[in-house]
Amino acid sequence: MKTEMNSQQPPSESEQQQWRTLLIFMVVVGYIATFATAAGGGEEFSALQVAVGVLFGIVYLILGIFDAELLGRVIENVRNVIFFSVQGALVLGIGLLLGPGGSWLIGLPLVGIAVERLSPRWRWAVYVLVLAVIIIPIGIHSTWGTALMNGGIISTAIFFVVL
Repeated sequence: MKTEMNSQQPPSESEQQQWRTLLIFMVVVGYIATFATAAGGGEEFSALQVAVGVLFGIVYLILGIFDAELLGRVIENVRNVIFFSVQGALVLGIGLLLGPGGSWLIGLPLVGIAVERLSPRWRWAVYVLVLAVIIIPIGIHSTWGTALMNGGIISTAIFFVVL
């Protein structure tokens, strides 16, 4: 039976550690951009918004770093559906709660993970998911014209990640 995974060699321990470090870096920079953008726009958050928004990021990192351990017993295709759905929901939650300033930086690693794990056919679902969870908060916090323009820019970033 053919799986939806790529037929690449599994990454070495060194490559996995490098990827984990880069994921943490992207999330931290994403939060810095989110809070800087909000502060520059005079936006204020309640303590609950900040706590839940940061909790979403912590869960995103835990699942991103330890998904094999957390979901290892789940069938591979089901594991991928769970992983990308939960991660997409977390990025959407961060963007809705704290604004879209840096949520695209937090969500962009999902594209690289999709390239690594999924066949080309299934990658497109993740690309659309990432665009949606980035565009929706922009449209809600700004205008839909701005959201669509940013969607075009993010599409270019996705293109370069895929290459």
